[in-house]
Amino acid sequence: MADALSSGGGELRLTRSLRECRTLEQLLSCCNIRADDWQAVIVCDGSGGTRQVGTTGWGAVLIEQSQINRRLFYGGTSYGTSQTAEIMAVLHPLLYLAEQEYVRRQKGYRVHVLTDSTYVAGMLAKDLLKEFQHMKAHLPLWLAVHGTQRRGLDIRPHYTNRDQYDLNRLCHDLAGINFRAQKSILKHLRWDAEGCNPSGKKGESP
Repeated sequence: MADALSSGGGELRLTRSLRECRTLEQLLSCCNIRADDWQAVIVCDGSGGTRQVGTTGWGAVLIEQSQINRRLFYGGTSYGTSQTAEIMAVLHPLLYLAEQEYVRRQKGYRVHVLTDSTYVAGMLAKDLLKEFQHMKAHLPLWLAVHGTQRRGLDIRPHYTNRDQYDLNRLCHDLAGINFRAQKSILKHLRWDAEGCNPSGKKGESP
């Protein structure tokens, strides 16, 4: 069974296995990304639960043809879901790119996104402006993604199965570390939110 899907004309199509990919060039070839068809590649992953009461974490690697070093992006939230984390994993490096002057000078800065989230890959393959009309969940985050497109980013999604290549494993570990870190932050906080400038007793006028 193939373990990657690539975008093409807004659709997703199967490509060959990623398990044997050892170099970046092999990985891009497996995802049908030509050497002359990318300015940046983002590999990303998010971690979280199904309810808003849980913490989230995400991690991403940004690789640009014009830059020597790869950049790591990671973070977490005290409240969110796994889908929140998956969107943030791609949004974080997209926001960075959208602020770069050399990116804005180009008419279309081609960014390929490799994600193990079918939700994120599917949404990025759609016309977000049309999706906004009936979108119920995560609208503010997708508006932010669309904002990076308006700044000149040409985003092409690719779905890849989890744990198939090292860059995905790196992002998965980053997401997990940040997910767990959010849970431990309060242990180091010397303040109690309920005790800081507390409210008056219930029923008492201010």
